[in-house]
Amino acid sequence: MILSPFSSLGGHQAPITCVRFTRDGKYALTASHDRTVRLHNPTRIDSTDSISSSYTVALPSTSTSTSTSTPTPSSAAPKAFFIKQYGGGHSKEITNITVNSSNSHFATCGGDKSVFLWDVVKGTILRRFEGHSSRVNCLDMNHDGSVLASGGYDSTVCFWDVRASNSFKPIQTLSDFKDSVTALVLPTIVNSNSNSNNNKPSSTPSSTSTFEVVTASVDGFVRTYDLRMGQLRSDDFHSPVTSIAMSSDQNCLAASCLNGKIRLVERSSGVPLSEYTGHKAGNYGLDVSIMCDDITLASGSEDGKVYLYDLVKKTPSQIIAACSPLAPKKAVCSLATHPKKKILLAATASEVICYT
Repeated sequence: MILSPFSSLGGHQAPITCVRFTRDGKYALTASHDRTVRLHNPTRIDSTDSISSSYTVALPSTSTSTSTSTPTPSSAAPKAFFIKQYGGGHSKEITNITVNSSNSHFATCGGDKSVFLWDVVKGTILRRFEGHSSRVNCLDMNHDGSVLASGGYDSTVCFWDVRASNSFKPIQTLSDFKDSVTALVLPTIVNSNSNSNNNKPSSTPSSTSTFEVVTASVDGFVRTYDLRMGQLRSDDFHSPVTSIAMSSDQNCLAASCLNGKIRLVERSSGVPLSEYTGHKAGNYGLDVSIMCDDITLASGSEDGKVYLYDLVKKTPSQIIAACSPLAPKKAVCSLATHPKKKILLAATASEVICYT
């Protein structure tokens, strides 16, 4: 799999902090220190933009060497089609975004200790949740969009009732963390529904939320809570964990650590499966994501590149330069992978590049 630059998502007036696909993968949301969120169609080029997408992408070496050549962009990618801007809620930088399964609402969190729920079409704020005592770093929604979870610098995870219009305070709070909560995931199981008439699998499998929440923290632990059973399992990664990602079947978890290692473990047992190194880390939290094919693992890097690792071979299958060779190297801190296609969004402080 070789990815090439297709479009550029920009328009913010301050450093970009986060990029996320909508749940169906049709659109992308970006957040920034300018306290706004911008909605784009990353696979559609803005017809008013005159810049051509002339990147030079290096192909993998045909030799038996394990080294991977590094591609460098030769010019700016054309602008993606911009749709809408959302603002007027946060008083400080927006740090993260999550979208509900119907793509009708999205939630943001930020340095103002608040979590906001937004209407995608109307662009209005539906709810403001308050309960954290410091910056909020991460958030996620369950599949039916009824519960929103957020983790913060205050070493807590808060759960919010999205359906109750008069609910603004947490309905539950987890406080087992010894340091900042950096990432969390509410796992979803995809069910292959059978047709009741002929017992054949349905062409439109359904998804259901589990009663679990998986969290990562600067204290070096990935904690898995089973809220229904009241159980907690803690896995020690011996280094601050800045990002986590799951395989499509939810059986494997990848954890990106501040020591420059990404560890792949089996979720049910915590048994280590693989370890990936090569990207530059140590100063920033770097997103990690597993592509939809469950073959490739994507990681940001502080040297301005995106590292695509082969999950089996444990070596980079491609290294993508996300910055122009003439521009200062900027860390690629935020990543997003398409839920169904081999499309990648990579964000530096100044722009987001869509790779296809």
